Amino acid sequence: MFLVFSMQQNGYFSNNVKSILNGIFQMSAYRDQKKYIDTLKKYERNFTRQESDEYKLFVKRDKDDDEFDTVTMKRLKELHDKYHKPVDTSKYDKFFKKSTDEE
Repeated sequence: MFLVFSMQQNGYFSNNVKSILNGIFQMSAYRDQKKYIDTLKKYERNFTRQESDEYKLFVKRDKDDDEFDTVTMKRLKELHDKYHKPVDTSKYDKFFKKSTDEE
């Protein structure tokens, strides 16, 4: 990534390469957008009225294959982070520890 940045600053990239790189980064944002919306589907019943309305707009824009702008993506991520808590797997480690007694 640093190499790409340094080459970009020195002016080595043509417009075609820049457009390809921009397309790759946009695809990643679109993939994240899909992932957040799919995850939030499970928590839809827990939303407040305002959050529910926002979520419905997100889904509608997503069905239209509209890529979210930075403000909308930020709000979607905030909603995702508010409701989706990753599972703490460290509490299960005690069940899968190797025994220290060798037979």
